[in-house]
Amino acid sequence: MLNLTGNLAQYEARIIIVQAAIAPFDPVQLVFAGIQA
Repeated sequence: MLNLTGNLAQYEARIIIVQAAIAPFDPVQLVFAGIQA
């Protein structure tokens, strides 16, 4: 289960990176990324 959680965290991190690349100046995305970091 721990491994699954780790994979999920990596997957979410990649989504955040992609979203940040698509909309780097979107305040909502920046706040969301800050909360998740």
